[in-house]
Amino acid sequence: DQIRRTGLFVILVGALLVGLWQILFNSDEGVWRGHILFLIGSGLFAVYSVIFRQSGLTPLQGLLIGLFWGTLFIIPILLLTGRVNFNNISALDIGITIVIQSLIIGILATILFNYGVRLIGASEMGAFGALTPILAMLGGIMFLNETVPAIKMVGIFLVAIGVFLASGILKLKSHKNEKSL
Repeated sequence: DQIRRTGLFVILVGALLVGLWQILFNSDEGVWRGHILFLIGSGLFAVYSVIFRQSGLTPLQGLLIGLFWGTLFIIPILLLTGRVNFNNISALDIGITIVIQSLIIGILATILFNYGVRLIGASEMGAFGALTPILAMLGGIMFLNETVPAIKMVGIFLVAIGVFLASGILKLKSHKNEKSL
């Protein structure tokens, strides 16, 4: 519907304000490569969301299939590149990384995302993916005392509004009001 399309457009404008600012005014060369990889990753995750929604799998089944194929794909790459080295890393650091990366990010986040896709739909949950860079930037401001230009803050605000509109929550609210009448 029109509200959701408007929300997606507002997300795009906000993301362009945040991303283009860095591309155009960042002194580091090659920053655009990270933006391209981010767009590719976002596109692949959108495809995953739609396929998962159509598959009829439970969130746990989706997690297990994703972990299996992800592991099967990444281990040969790590071994072939030779970038697996634990010589200068403490056991505590390895343990913390395992907990954060596997349990919290890998398992909990995937199950919750898959549950959300089954509950409210792929496109609605996909809109929330736009909040990821915004939350990372806000985390940088709060925890690392980073400074953010005003144009980026406007972009953050627009993305948040766009997610709200694209999520379909206004449609759900009006649908509930119609049922109660």
